[in-house]
Amino acid sequence: MGEQALRFAKETNGLDEMIDANELLYRTYKEKGDIELSLKHHEDFTTLKDSIKKVKAEKEIISNDLRKELLLANEEQKLKLRQVLLKAVRERYLVVFLIAIFLIIVFFIVRRYYRSYSKEKKQLLNKIDLLNN
Repeated sequence: MGEQALRFAKETNGLDEMIDANELLYRTYKEKGDIELSLKHHEDFTTLKDSIKKVKAEKEIISNDLRKELLLANEEQKLKLRQVLLKAVRERYLVVFLIAIFLIIVFFIVRRYYRSYSKEKKQLLNKIDLLNN
C-alpha cells in the first residue's frame, strides 16, 4: 500500500504525497523491524520535508523582497508626483504674478494717459475761457 502511494506520488510529482508515503513506509518498516528500509524512508521523508521548508522560506524571502521593491517603487512614484504637483503650483504662482505685474503696468499707463488727457482738457478749457472773455 505504501509503496503504491509512493509510486503514484512520484508519477504525479506530488511532494506532500511523497512525504506522507515515505513517512508511512518509514513507520511501517520500523514496526516490522526493517531498520535499513526504515532508515531509507525516514531520510527521504526528512529530505523532502526539509526541501519544502526551504522552498517556503525562499518564497517568503522573495515575497518580502518584492514587497520592499514595490513599496520603494510606490514611494518613488509618490515623490515624482509631488515634484510634478509642486512644479505645477510654482507655474501657477508665476502666471498669477506675471498677470499682476501686467495689470499694474496697464494701470500706470492708463493713469498716466488719463492725467495727460485731463491736463490737456484743462488747458483747452482755459483757452476756451480766455477766448470767450
